[in-house]
Amino acid sequence: MAKTISELTIEEFKELMCEVSAQKKYVHGLKGICDLFGCSKVTATALANGVLAPAVYKRGRLLVIDADEALRLFKEQ
Repeated sequence: MAKTISELTIEEFKELMCEVSAQKKYVHGLKGICDLFGCSKVTATALANGVLAPAVYKRGRLLVIDADEALRLFKEQ
């Protein structure tokens, strides 16, 4: 049976927060890059094809971006 947050012990709550924070975060498409970096589509395209390329997964017209990796790559440039 599922518990509400108020019914969790401190240890259970800590464990839950660790699980949630360990999950990868992804953004989708150029709009996702625009939202992540607060930039235009033109700039998002340049980033996706340049510095963020290792974090961008393409299949046809579909783009999926590992947000944490993209931020790390952007900081390192």
